[in-house]
Amino acid sequence: MIYNTEIPNNLEQGDIYRNLPKITPIQLNFLEIKEIWLKYSKEFDEKGVPSDLISLKVQPTIANGVIISQSCDIRPNNSILFGELKESKDKFSDNVIKRINQIKKILYDETKNHYFPFNLSIEILKTPKILDFSSFFLIPYEFLKDNIKNYFVARLNPEARIVFCEKISRFFTRLAFERAIYYNDLELREYLKELSPEELELIRDLFKRIDRKFPDMD
Repeated sequence: MIYNTEIPNNLEQGDIYRNLPKITPIQLNFLEIKEIWLKYSKEFDEKGVPSDLISLKVQPTIANGVIISQSCDIRPNNSILFGELKESKDKFSDNVIKRINQIKKILYDETKNHYFPFNLSIEILKTPKILDFSSFFLIPYEFLKDNIKNYFVARLNPEARIVFCEKISRFFTRLAFERAIYYNDLELREYLKELSPEELELIRDLFKRIDRKFPDMD
């Protein structure tokens, strides 16, 4: 198959890791940050940010992930960008032809997801998985480099990595949100159900620019 489970000495784009601590801005209380930040912001130009200005406690969630960062950017004192590896929301068909079409759509048509086939010898890949490009998180280089054997799952073979890199390129160069202006309100409500909170905000900004009312989602 497309996976190599031999534990490597380095980190590469496309590597799969398990049980990672996922921390994202959405887990922070930004109302608290906003109040304190505004109170002291006038002093920032002269004094910078005081080291005791604010202390935050966050409970990480456990996530499996795939390295999105380019291999040339994976180095000491850097953070590594991961995309979260999840179960597919849609059940894959038992019909081979239909299942092939589902996989083809994910690989070549959709920009928000990437497909990882199952492998019964790899615990977290005993069922097909979807890489969710709308769910990113960062892990410090040193956290992984010093503990590769504890978190490493598999490395993509060179051919699979090329496909993965092409998918990343399409995601970051896409113009996905412009299509929303072509939907009527009924169609738009269905389309918006598939989007993350961050993507919804992009749509809201787009609609403000074109003076269109954002639909009621209730």
